[in-house]
Amino acid sequence: MIYDVAVIGGGPSGTIAARYAAMHGAKVALFEEHSSIGFPVECTGLLSTKALQECDISPDTSFVINTVRGAYVHAPDGTCIPIDGRNTRAYVVLRKVFDRKLATMAADAGVDIFLKSHVHNLAYENGLNTIHVTQKGLQVKFKSKVVIAADGPRSEISRIVGIPKPDRLLPGIQFEVKMKP
Repeated sequence: MIYDVAVIGGGPSGTIAARYAAMHGAKVALFEEHSSIGFPVECTGLLSTKALQECDISPDTSFVINTVRGAYVHAPDGTCIPIDGRNTRAYVVLRKVFDRKLATMAADAGVDIFLKSHVHNLAYENGLNTIHVTQKGLQVKFKSKVVIAADGPRSEISRIVGIPKPDRLLPGIQFEVKMKP
């Protein structure tokens, strides 16, 4: 199978890139190493209103769980300064649901999505990229004209093609907890 575009990584960047390529007539494959889109959650669920606009998706109750219009800034001396943005500035979203909605939009645009598909090597041969994928324990090869590495800040694909690791990553911690009402 020869694709115009192969996208490696099924997070928001990958699914959006895949969707737009398909919307412009490209035959697109998207490879996600996990068994489902949106799990495990890899990043925060706080998105600006502009970020949603750029994703070309409207906020809805299927994934938006709260809105943010301001903040309270607490100084070391105990002073609290309220900041009111008057309008919604950001959304707190369920990333699992949000990511899956983006993937559904990509599939609806014609993207072929391959789950449980770990890309472990790339080679450029005869004018095409050969993508080496492990699927269900089997080694499979796909061909594409263009490859988009959307596999995150520790991108294995970038390393394979010789792009150096970033000098520094700023890690964060997040928790998903149940609260009593």
